[in-house]
Amino acid sequence: MMRTFVFIVIFFVCLAPAHAVVLDRIVAVVNDEVITQSELKSLELSVLKSTPEQPGRERPVVNMDDLLDNLIDKKIKLHKAEELNIKVSDEELQAAIQQILVRNKITEEALKEKLKSEGFSWAEYKKEIQEQMILSSLVNQEVRSKILIMPEDLEKGYQEHMERYSMGEKKHLLSIFLSVPEKAEEEEIQARNRLADELRQRALSGEPFRDLAVEYSDGREAKEGGDLGYLSQDDLRSEMSPAVAEMKPGDVSPVIRIKEGFVLLKVEDVHAASHTPFEEVKEKIRDELYQEKLKQRYEAWLNELKGKAYIERKPASPEDRPGG
Repeated sequence: MMRTFVFIVIFFVCLAPAHAVVLDRIVAVVNDEVITQSELKSLELSVLKSTPEQPGRERPVVNMDDLLDNLIDKKIKLHKAEELNIKVSDEELQAAIQQILVRNKITEEALKEKLKSEGFSWAEYKKEIQEQMILSSLVNQEVRSKILIMPEDLEKGYQEHMERYSMGEKKHLLSIFLSVPEKAEEEEIQARNRLADELRQRALSGEPFRDLAVEYSDGREAKEGGDLGYLSQDDLRSEMSPAVAEMKPGDVSPVIRIKEGFVLLKVEDVHAASHTPFEEVKEKIRDELYQEKLKQRYEAWLNELKGKAYIERKPASPEDRPGG
């Protein structure tokens, strides 16, 4: 039994309005099937209707060349599915529709009314779902089923992208920040500097750094004893990073001058650099490799189909161009 492909979205871009004006100009030929201008314009209208309107902003212009490319690709894939005798039964189609109704908490009658208000017929809607299910089964059979991720691929992916799974060294820092007004006189600046020096000496003499922060710091973390939490070197401002680089638990930094004033830092604790164990990220690596291989294999497969197909594009008319 073909696996049912469930669609969450109620409206499909490829649906064509039932009331579209028939224009008989051929815009492309794919194998023995033609694509008409009316089909392309109907698809454009569907795209526009499926694009949410944003107040104060114009809807984006649909690129008709891209639209035609997508339609050609779809025709080619449907031809391949027909060649492989891939079909969807009425039971499978009805089951898929039922899942759509349940997922979207809507009745069949309400959905029909909504489609009608948008200019789509129920028959067209069912046909589009059926085609999408066929295409999903086609890709499953021709592409997905041929993707194999070996254990050695996972190990290789882990080793090649170790930085993704690395946790650099982090230090638990406390801070005392003494602010200096932007237009402060030199005397005021020096006074703040002397206070910073004094506080550093008091901290080195054994006074609790957190108590000093609560009493003197102008930082927003002052009430929490100047607690900055665990930070990596990359998290620190450039003026602070060199001073913290070699500090160990219990160390107090020299007075650090920053644009806004003076800073003292103390290292409470250090979390050494480490790597997330392979077993913890193995499935994530598998998913990443699968998606990467799926994209590559799908593109190669589609290009092969297009290479074997007869595709003829007809010269564009003004109506085919964006905004036409």
